Amino acid sequence: MSQKTYSTGSGSHPKAVAVGYFNNDSFLDIVVANYDTHNVGVFLGYGNGSFVENQIITSVGSGRPFSLAVGDFNNDKKLDIAVVLEGISTVIILLGSNNGSFEIFRMYYMGHDSRPYAIVASDLNLDNRTDLAVVNYGTSELVVFIGNGNGTFTISRYFTGAGSHPISLAVADLDNDSLPDIVVANSGINNVTFFRGNKNGTVTDMVTIFTGYFTQLTSISTTDINEDEYIDIILVDSSQNSVYVFEGFGDGDFEMEVRNSTGINSNPIAIAVGDFDNDNKPDLVIMNNATNNILVLTLYGRYPQAFPTQYNLTDGTNPINMEITDLNNDDEPDMIVPNFETESIDIFFMKDNTYPKKPLTYSMGKGSYPYAVSAIDLTNDGYKDIIVLLKNAKLVAILINTHKGTFTSGNKYSTGNDFFPHVIVVADLNNDNYPDIVTQTDDYNIGVLFGLGQGLFNNTISIYVDDDCSPDSIAVNDMNNDRFLDLVVSSTNSEYIWIFLGYGNGSFQEPIRVSIDGDSVETHVLGDLNNDGYLDIVYTNVLYSYVGILLGDRNGKFSRIPGVYVTRGSIPSHMALGYYNDDDILDIAVSCEYDTAIHVFMGTVNTTFPLVDYIDTSADSRPQSIMFVDVGYYNFYYLFVCDSETSTIFQFDVYLTTTFFKRKTYTTGSSSHPYYLTTVDFQNNDNQQTTVVVANSGTNSISLLSNYSDGNFLDISMLSTGIDSHPQSLTIADFNGDKTLDMAVANAWTDEINVFVGFNNGSFDTKLTYSTGLGSAPSSIVSVDINNDSRIDIIVANEGTNNIEIFLSFNYLKFSYNYIYIPDLLPQPYAVIADHFNNDTFVDLAVINYNVKVFLIYLGYGNGSFANPISNLLKKEFSGAIALAAGDFNNDSYTDIVIANDEHSISIFLGLGNGTFRFLDSYAPTTDFNATSVAVADMNHDGYLDIVATDPTGRKVYLFEGNGNGSFTNQILYSISKESNLKCVAIADMDTDSHPDIIFTDSITNDVSILFGYGNGSFTNVETLFTDDDSKPISIAIDDLDNDHILDIVVANQGSSSISIFYGLGNRKFSSDLFILHGFNFYLNSIYISDINNDTFVDILFTNEDPSDSSVGILYGADNHQFREPILYFTGRKSEPGSLAIGDFNRDGRKDLAVTYYNQDMINIMIQTGFQPFLSDYELKTGIKSAPKAIAVKDLNNDTLVDIVVAYSGTNEIGIFFNSDIGISENQIVYKLNNHSHPVALAIDDFNNDKRWDIAIVNNKTSTIVILFGRSDGKFGNQTSYFTGADTIPISIVTDDLNKDNYIDVIVANYGSNEIFVYYGRFDGSFSTPKSYSVGYSGHPQSIAIKDIDGDDMLDIIVANYGTGYIEVLLQIC
Repeated sequence: MSQKTYSTGSGSHPKAVAVGYFNNDSFLDIVVANYDTHNVGVFLGYGNGSFVENQIITSVGSGRPFSLAVGDFNNDKKLDIAVVLEGISTVIILLGSNNGSFEIFRMYYMGHDSRPYAIVASDLNLDNRTDLAVVNYGTSELVVFIGNGNGTFTISRYFTGAGSHPISLAVADLDNDSLPDIVVANSGINNVTFFRGNKNGTVTDMVTIFTGYFTQLTSISTTDINEDEYIDIILVDSSQNSVYVFEGFGDGDFEMEVRNSTGINSNPIAIAVGDFDNDNKPDLVIMNNATNNILVLTLYGRYPQAFPTQYNLTDGTNPINMEITDLNNDDEPDMIVPNFETESIDIFFMKDNTYPKKPLTYSMGKGSYPYAVSAIDLTNDGYKDIIVLLKNAKLVAILINTHKGTFTSGNKYSTGNDFFPHVIVVADLNNDNYPDIVTQTDDYNIGVLFGLGQGLFNNTISIYVDDDCSPDSIAVNDMNNDRFLDLVVSSTNSEYIWIFLGYGNGSFQEPIRVSIDGDSVETHVLGDLNNDGYLDIVYTNVLYSYVGILLGDRNGKFSRIPGVYVTRGSIPSHMALGYYNDDDILDIAVSCEYDTAIHVFMGTVNTTFPLVDYIDTSADSRPQSIMFVDVGYYNFYYLFVCDSETSTIFQFDVYLTTTFFKRKTYTTGSSSHPYYLTTVDFQNNDNQQTTVVVANSGTNSISLLSNYSDGNFLDISMLSTGIDSHPQSLTIADFNGDKTLDMAVANAWTDEINVFVGFNNGSFDTKLTYSTGLGSAPSSIVSVDINNDSRIDIIVANEGTNNIEIFLSFNYLKFSYNYIYIPDLLPQPYAVIADHFNNDTFVDLAVINYNVKVFLIYLGYGNGSFANPISNLLKKEFSGAIALAAGDFNNDSYTDIVIANDEHSISIFLGLGNGTFRFLDSYAPTTDFNATSVAVADMNHDGYLDIVATDPTGRKVYLFEGNGNGSFTNQILYSISKESNLKCVAIADMDTDSHPDIIFTDSITNDVSILFGYGNGSFTNVETLFTDDDSKPISIAIDDLDNDHILDIVVANQGSSSISIFYGLGNRKFSSDLFILHGFNFYLNSIYISDINNDTFVDILFTNEDPSDSSVGILYGADNHQFREPILYFTGRKSEPGSLAIGDFNRDGRKDLAVTYYNQDMINIMIQTGFQPFLSDYELKTGIKSAPKAIAVKDLNNDTLVDIVVAYSGTNEIGIFFNSDIGISENQIVYKLNNHSHPVALAIDDFNNDKRWDIAIVNNKTSTIVILFGRSDGKFGNQTSYFTGADTIPISIVTDDLNKDNYIDVIVANYGSNEIFVYYGRFDGSFSTPKSYSVGYSGHPQSIAIKDIDGDDMLDIIVANYGTGYIEVLLQIC
């Protein structure tokens, strides 16, 4: 979506807009009422969505145009305009000239203090003439203008009620009498006035419709919103921030059916009706004045809504699960809650739809820690008994129902000694009519306690699951419809779900493993989602905040369909299936611990699950267990949620109500909501300027504010981070080594970082975007040289996926793509080489095509472009040209070409020096000769070039000795008796004896063969290098990779998607290395060696013709003769790049590429355009539910390597990853903070002057600052806490010596109390009572930075105020 702005003139303040065909060209035009310039402006349309920039102005005199309507008032088939003029209480008629201009025809004075406000045009008396209706706000009138057909009107007035102050009106047939009626919205007396229309255009029978107390109506519209063929009334109320739907009954009566919020403090002022989603149903759009957006409401109908009742349990009970069932047979659901911390269970008996405040409580014993409960009739007396899982005691306890509202203790049964069980399921597994209990026994087993009746059970019997399974979730049901219960087990550390099919006697088949494609499962539930009679599996994945769905079929198989995502990082921990909207299709409810909400996804007939409701469970909650309860009433359900954080049970009464299913807002410009800021001294040409850099989450942008003077920043520029990116953090450094500062930004909502490469004039290049992973929600970003390679790297904290991601900097190349399309029908370009074919110093290209009997020469212009191809005809018997090489075969200083085809021969074409060639001869040593590869060199030191060719059909290697005139004599060099497939040949001096050797691959024997030359055209016996089983070597390249002056061999292995490297050791010996390619689909075709980025390290290039991941890959060379992970430059799906040529096509000193696209009949000219610093990354896991929020770096243990400190808002911890010579350790050291502390920001400094780094932590929920003091062993201890005050909500921290006393001070932004605290440091690491500085009401400071902004040699504080959108500077004055 994009907006185009057209100026209505300086100071015009446009008040109203309408559209029409004002110049008779069939293109819609726009007319605007310009309030403060006293005119009407027309923008003529081009018919393509754009308009003439300069409006056509018609002055209306001293009045201020406030509202307007369009119609043909004088029946001349030209559109006219009626305008309400404020200030002179007049309606003016402007007659159109059919060219966009208008003339004043008539003015109608509405009366003293009448204040006409709104106007509509319609045919009110059905005489085919346009009439007008106006409401006078001041005199509370409806004024009807009946058109006379000549531009004049007859006027009637109707009172709308004392003090009614009508503000808006609409025309429609409201009572089904085929006559237009008028309905008026009154802003002063909480009602709507409905005037019934008569045949003569007059109105009678004024009816008022009460809209509710304290309403302030601002706009009205009419439509048949519920499609019952009766017109309904739509109202906007700015006082209550609401839109109302009054559904009509077709007789002039109305009833308010819907009140829908337009958003807190939105101040809606206008409404329109249209079909915005193309479903042939009316939708609404509301303009919200205060929040600077428009709200679109679609899909009006009956949908479920949840109304909460909250039951507060005893503080500190911390229940995690619950059971809702009828315990006393009164047909009302009772509630059982296991209290984990107080080691008891509470029972609430519902009466009259309400639970008592005081429960029935049973102690479960010290050390028991009850975790889960289930209720079932164990004694066959018709009353349900209770089974309690005691997690820490590793026991199951039985409570027997006495029928009197109490319970007696039964036996307790061990679940085993090796595991703390947390799941309990009860069902009759062996069909003996006694319930059995299923739970966990250890890391690999589940346990079953078979029931004996009367509440008694056998000892636990273990059922082995898998070595890869630590059973975390268990469900029981009949999965294969054989009427025997089965077990379904999942694990958080595995990508499988195990299904144990039952025999009906308590035994089970070996488990069936169902793959879930790399996901892991937090919990799962069973249900028939698509009503096909077969059970399906629904599971949650915490890492990706994902709900997965596996559909079962009649064969017991499961197929994965698209699931649904909940809020990133929200931890979907529990689920329930139920009929939320009462439509006989199961819906999915998911409790999200860190989103403090329940997500409800509605099942549909096509088995998709749109989000139908988002149920808030309060800000401090942590919802876990969730249950649907069918009360038995039509359109009514219970949804119960257990909240362990606040020790609360939420009961949501779910009713079907009429509302709009979808709502979406579109911003029209808003507060910037600055989220993060920093300061930097940018080099702007020859001047260094201090710049404040701000990440604006509201406007998805970066602001750069510089040139501070007299309290203002005189220079401001903006950079876009993309739609809905919500930037949260940024860092500034020189990432590409050009000695100019660059910028990296973490975008939380689009799961990516942007890198803006800086220029030396203070501007930036187009942003580079790097994904941080689906659902990652990056929250913090820092830059540092993490691996001591003198390049600045980036570290990102991903709050949503619980990891930190490290982007290592390097000079990765950027290319522009320029395509050359090959002429002819399906030519299928097969190979390309780069050389000079017309002796003009510009690099040219030669291309062969498999299906066309010509080879093409593209002469280069030296600027990256090429001339139209020169066609050179091949011989008719050529079947498919598949290889070529170039050289001067006749010593005439012109480049010649040899071409191999796959059935007959090799052919020699002599160059004429102008891009054309003369065919000389073909060579076919045998009738079945089938050349697949050729190479050129002087093999016998006679000064003439020779040709070597491989023949896989004849299993031979041929040498064609050159005679110096373009002719050749052939001989067999090497013959293979066993099955082989010779693929690629190269020539090089592998043993440093100054004689060329021949190297070739065999894709059947999986080896590389070498024929060492004697320098006279003869060779040694073949020596082979094994590339690996089933590797299928397809291509080779040769160069000195390790700078030891001995050539090395690089091999592309098509079968194993790998690259073999054979390092030459001298004396014809080699060491081998294997580089496996990961992460994408690979089908290698060719390989090359070149220092492509001019950094003195050779690189390896390859083509990957896999259809799904077609690409050119580069393994960039690095120090110590190592290669980085491959970087892929994607060439398009199914392009199948086969061959590439390397050359400087535009003479800029950088190497470019030409790549053949076999499947798309073109060549891609990849021109180097510069470097991009980040294309490779790796991640460190921070722990389940850790939600890393902030990150800081420092060398904590004085080993010259930077270490990483992370704040975990989810687990209330600080994690430290120590760096070493072999890399960053994945085993972090964790420091626990207080429960519920929610750390959100970090700073590292030496607070107590002991020359050791200390860590300052901002805890958002406990409103504390915690200092961890560093010790000599690199660890931290002696936590010291400073309380910032109730509800202060500290959110950001910086440190510096503000008062120059050589002690570090701490500066904190308090979001909740709208103030900045300065803690002045003391010699011992303690701090003074903070000094407070207010940033104003609703400022909500989000981020702070320290800099001497005014050049007075004193540090100042710069504050980003999220609430007001202001950047505030606190200048230090002493």
